[in-house]
Amino acid sequence: MAGSADARVYLRKTDQNGAVTETFSPPDQLIAAAPIAVRGVIAPTATHLANRAVASHTAVANTNYTVLASDVHVGFASLTASRVVTLCDVDTYPLGQDLVIGDETGACSDAIRITVQIGGGTGDSIPQQSDGIIVLAYPYASVRLRRGAANIWLIV
Repeated sequence: MAGSADARVYLRKTDQNGAVTETFSPPDQLIAAAPIAVRGVIAPTATHLANRAVASHTAVANTNYTVLASDVHVGFASLTASRVVTLCDVDTYPLGQDLVIGDETGACSDAIRITVQIGGGTGDSIPQQSDGIIVLAYPYASVRLRRGAANIWLIV
C-alpha cells in the first residue's frame, strides 16, 4: 500500500563475545519478549501494559454511574437531574492512572449536581474530603482523581 510503513523498533544486541547485532523488529515481538522495570517490578512489557487502563471515554446519559477499573474519562453527555458517580474500589484501579469525571453538557449547577462518592464497603478514602464526597456544582465542572496508596483516591 503506497505511503504506509510498518512500525519497526531498532534493536542492538551485544553477545558474550562482544559481537554486535543490529536489527529492526516489529513492536509486538519486542513487547512480548522485553522485560522492563516499573516501580521496581521487573516483568515482560506486555504484563505492565496489561495492568494499565486503556485511554477511553465513557459517556453517561443522565443516570447514576459506578466507575469501572477500565474507565479513564467519565463524562455526562446529558444531565437533567442530580446524579451520583460511585468510585470503584481504588485497589482495583491501575496504579498511577488518572480518572476524570465531568459535566460535558454545561447543565451542572447548584440545582443539578454531580456527586462523586467512594464505594460503600471498600474502606477507601479521599484525604482532601473527610466525608469521601466530591460535589460538582457548576457548568462543565470536573475532577481528576488518581489511585494513591492502598485505599486512597487523590484529587490531582
